[in-house]
Order: sequence, then structure tokens, then C-alpha cells
Amino acid sequence: MRDVLLKLRIGVIGAGRMAQSHLDVLASMPDVEIAALASRGAERRDAACARYRIGKAYQDHREMLDREKPDAVIVAVSVADNYEVARDCLQRGVHSLIEKPPGLSSAEAANLLKIAESAKALHMVGLQRRFLSHLQTGLRLLRERGPVLGISVEAPELFGPIKEKKKFPEHVLAKWMFANGIHLLDLMCFVGGDILSVASRRYWIGETIHPDSLHTMVEFAGSCVGHYHSIWPSPGPWSLRVYGVGCKLIIEPLEEGRIVYADKTSTTLPIDPRDADFKPGLYAQDRHFLDACASKTQPGYPAANLREAVTAMRLIEDLVDPSRPWA
Repeated sequence: MRDVLLKLRIGVIGAGRMAQSHLDVLASMPDVEIAALASRGAERRDAACARYRIGKAYQDHREMLDREKPDAVIVAVSVADNYEVARDCLQRGVHSLIEKPPGLSSAEAANLLKIAESAKALHMVGLQRRFLSHLQTGLRLLRERGPVLGISVEAPELFGPIKEKKKFPEHVLAKWMFANGIHLLDLMCFVGGDILSVASRRYWIGETIHPDSLHTMVEFAGSCVGHYHSIWPSPGPWSLRVYGVGCKLIIEPLEEGRIVYADKTSTTLPIDPRDADFKPGLYAQDRHFLDACASKTQPGYPAANLREAVTAMRLIEDLVDPSRPWA
């Protein structure tokens, strides 16, 4: 609880499902004013303004930025538009929480980082699963016993139903690892730390748009090795296993977790009520970003910044094209 209640004027760009998840969180915070909402879709924009009692609505996000001059923005537009909208915000020096992915290549994310640093804009990427309360507790308990020794990630994708929705354009489907797979690759990097080497393989089982069997082994500093495999036609759920000294952290499904000890006992990890009230991890993530904006400091651990997003996106590029050298 902060000593001084600061009223932050936040702009939100986007009115889709993810944007409304952020609006749910922002509306619950007494020190936040949702200054304006920008979205090209008038029907969803007007409905969101009515639901969250937002007084200013814009079709063009650039007009909103220039007229309202918010303290910070949350960029939650379509995957195809994230890069250009985030670029417009950062070029104006506006502190920005950018939903994943911050572009459809590591080069685009790297350019956003360059712009943010030049404009001195605080930046954060919306990889909210880093903030899962049970994951944070589990990692703390595991690290109290010693270092992380290994990581295993399983990330199937039911790509067929995603294509059938006709929601995403072809060029986004061709970059689906950036659009969705980035979540667990980022988690592996988040837990593992600095990458020393990568060895990847990819195969085409039944897809024509995107390889649908992806595998990588990542050597991290400190003798930790991460294994990632994503066999898309197989059923879920996504899972993360972290191996420590005399214990193992199991996050499966991602909304639940437990620690298993060498004596075969186990502990179910508690979940913060806000992870039940809102999209899991989102409240803590948004609060972290807003507190950083209030103190005018770049968000730190456990936040994902643009530099870390570049690392995860380079790893994706290595997965999709193993001939590409990591270094």
C-alpha cells in the first residue's frame, strides 16, 4: 500500500477481449482514471465506454495521445496492429504497456526498444503469466533450497480450430508462435535467465501454414538446461516444470501449481484472490506497471521489458528456422 494516492490518467487502445480484461483491472483501482479509450471498432468502443464509464472515445489512437496526453497507455489491439500502435505511443514518449507480441519479428521488437530508450518512455510487455501468484510462490520456495537445475515446457496448440475461426489474417497465422507461443517460451527464459546456447528442430506433421512440431534445448547460465516441445495436434494443457534441489515445481494447468518433494510429499500452492477475480496474473502485472509509472522508473522483475521480448522472439525465430544461428 503506497503512502500517497496518485491519480494516474491511463489511456487504453483497443476494445477487444484483452483490452476489456485490462479495463476490468483498471476500473477496480481507486488511484486510476481511465482517461480515454481509442478503437477503430465503433460498436465495441462505445459499449466499452458505457460499461466502464469512460468519458472520452476516439477512433484514432494518435488523436487520443495528442489531445489527452495520458500518463501512460495500455496497448491491447490486434496482433497485426500491435507494432505500429506501440511505435506511435513510444515515439511520443508515452509510457506503454504493450500486449504481446510487440511485433511479428524480433527486429520489430528491437526497433520498439530503440525508440523507447531514445524517447525515455517506460515500457513493459504484457506477458502476465510471469505474475501468476502460485508461480511466484513456487519459484521462491524452490530457490530457497538451491538453484534451478532444469526446466521443461510442454505447449501444444490446437491450430485447426484457430484457423477455422477466420479471425486472424494469413500473415498472422504464419507467425503464430509470436502471437501465442511466446507465452511459454518467455516463461522458460524468465525462469532460466541468460541464454548460452540453443539447439532447435522443427517438423511439419499436418500443417502447411506453420511447422507444427517444434523442439528446442536451451543452455542457460548456471548449468540449467531448458527443454521446450510443442506438438500441436496433441491435447493440452500447457505445462511448466521447474527442477530444483530435492523438489520439483509443477504448473499444470497454468492456473494451478504444486511443489513435489523428494520424500514424495507435495504442497498445493496458494492462489491470490485477484488471480481468481481477474485474468490470472493481470492485476499484479498492471499494478506493477502503474506503480513504475508513478515512480517514473523502468518496471523491474518480474516484468517483461522489450529487451526480454526480443530474446524470446529470437528464440521463436530459431525454432521456426533452425538453420538460423543463435548468436
